Amino acid sequence: MAIRILNNNYGGRVSISSRGLGGRFQYMADPVRLLLNDYPGAAAAYSLRKLRTAYTGSAIRVRRSSDNTETDIGFVSNQLDTAAITTFVGAGNGFVTTWYDQSGNVNNTIQTTSGNQPQIVSSGAVITDLGKPTIQFLGTGYSLLSTTAVDPLFITAVNKPSTNSTYQTILGADTTDTVQVGAIYFQYGSPARTPSFARTTTNDTSGGNDFVASGASQVSNNVTNLMTGTRTSTSISLYLNGANVGNDTTSITLRPVGGTDSGKFRLMAGYYSEAVVDYLPGNLQEIILYTSNQSANRTAIETNINSYYSIY
Repeated sequence: MAIRILNNNYGGRVSISSRGLGGRFQYMADPVRLLLNDYPGAAAAYSLRKLRTAYTGSAIRVRRSSDNTETDIGFVSNQLDTAAITTFVGAGNGFVTTWYDQSGNVNNTIQTTSGNQPQIVSSGAVITDLGKPTIQFLGTGYSLLSTTAVDPLFITAVNKPSTNSTYQTILGADTTDTVQVGAIYFQYGSPARTPSFARTTTNDTSGGNDFVASGASQVSNNVTNLMTGTRTSTSISLYLNGANVGNDTTSITLRPVGGTDSGKFRLMAGYYSEAVVDYLPGNLQEIILYTSNQSANRTAIETNINSYYSIY
C-alpha cells in the first residue's frame, strides 16, 4: 500500500481520503484558504500571512537595529518569510517601518520615527503569538500611520492587549485630532465602558457621542482576541471571538476613521483616549477593513481567521 502525505503549508487540518487506486490512500491537507480570494473588496488589509493570490508585494518592511538598514520581507508558501527576517536582522532587534496593504489599494501604514516603530524581532528571534509571527507595539507613540482615509462598514482584527486600560482600541485617528477617533472600542479594564464603533465629533471628552453597544463582555489582558465590528446607517454590532457582545440601533451618521482633520488612521495594539493621549503595548497580527457591508460574510470571515490563528 502506498501512502502519501501532502502539506501545502497553509496551516490547515490534515484529512484522509481514498482515491480508489487499488487500496492506495492519499493524505491531503485541508488548507485555510486565502481570505480575500473568497471575500474580496477590502478597502485595506494588513496581515503577516498572504491574503490574496493576486497580491505580489511584500508583507512588511523591516529595519534592523545593528545599522538601521531596511529591507522588504515577503511570503513563502503564503506565510511570512521568517527565515529572511532572521537572516537580515541577525542577533539584534527588528522593527516594522511599513505594513503593506494587500487589498490592492496601496494604503500602506508607515512609521518613519525609529523610536515609534513596532517590533517584529527580539534578540534575533521573530516575536510570535499563538505560534504565528506578530507585530508588537511597545507603548507610547508606537503606531503605524495610514496613507489615506478609510470609512469602514466592517472591521476585523487579531489583537492581544498587554496592559490594562479603559479602552482597548485597534484603530485610531492621526494625532492631529484632539481626541482620537477609534474604529472599534471594546470594554476593557476599569472603569468599565461599553464598546463603540466610532465617534461623531472630535474634541469630545465626555464619551457622549460614542456609538455604544450595550451588554458587552470585557476584553481580557494578555489574551489574543478576534475583534469584529459591523455597521450600517442605522446600527452597529460588535463581536468578540465570534460572539455578539453588543448592538446599537440608534440612527447614526459616521465619518471616515481618522476624523475631520487628517482623515488618516493609526494602527495600534491598545489605545485609551478621552481627555488624554496614551498608546498602550500589545500585539497585532491581522486587521482588515471593508467599506462594503460584510455582515452576511462575517461568520465565514471570522471562521477563516480563527482556522488560521486558532484563537478560540
